[in-house]
Amino acid sequence: MSQEINGTKTRIWQDPLRTRRQRFALSLVAKPPRPVLKEMKALSADEARWLLEAASEDRLEALYVLAIHTGMRLGELLALRWQDVDLENAVVCVRRTLTRSGGKVAFGEPKTKKSRRSIRLTPQAVEALRAHLKRQLRDIESLGDRYQDQGLVFTTDTGAPINPSNLRQRSFASLLKRAGLPHMRFHDLRHTCATLLLSRNVNPKIVSEAHIKNDPQMINENTECWHRMRWERHGIQNVG
Repeated sequence: MSQEINGTKTRIWQDPLRTRRQRFALSLVAKPPRPVLKEMKALSADEARWLLEAASEDRLEALYVLAIHTGMRLGELLALRWQDVDLENAVVCVRRTLTRSGGKVAFGEPKTKKSRRSIRLTPQAVEALRAHLKRQLRDIESLGDRYQDQGLVFTTDTGAPINPSNLRQRSFASLLKRAGLPHMRFHDLRHTCATLLLSRNVNPKIVSEAHIKNDPQMINENTECWHRMRWERHGIQNVG
């Protein structure tokens, strides 16, 4: 089909008798379709609580707490080092990210310059990180030289970096089932964080700066998602 369009396009452009209107019409037909954007999902406050209750006692419980409480991306969480965490002052600094390419994981710079940021931790996030650190120290003592200590906050059982694909397909998928929640992307936990903050009347500018890279469009999408969740909760359907 594309070859036929391209062939027709060439003939029309070479034909001096064709009008500008015909050429313009053909250019519209020949344009490839725009990619379909994935629908944004966000958990309600109750659903977020169910997810964290299901993650209780999981070795990666603190990761899910941070995902919902801070809105950090998965790559940022998996690249987080203890030197980037200040539990006394309840602050975490995002300085790098972890990506997967060609079957291998690698650390690199954050997605954008504005992605390098400091995020205030909630008391629940601090508590979860303290418990996670105690558990990790026990693992290091138990495994000894077999533990690959790289200073990472979230690791495999032996201290190695976690493959993002493995976490999404195994740990996160299993967690959703235990919580009785439908399938969703890990990235939707980021939207959940923003939506819950907006529902508590946190200034959108603060939410944008801390979590969603000063993107007004994404702020609007999260606000719309919050209103949609309220409509559904009260049995109101959008008939427009």
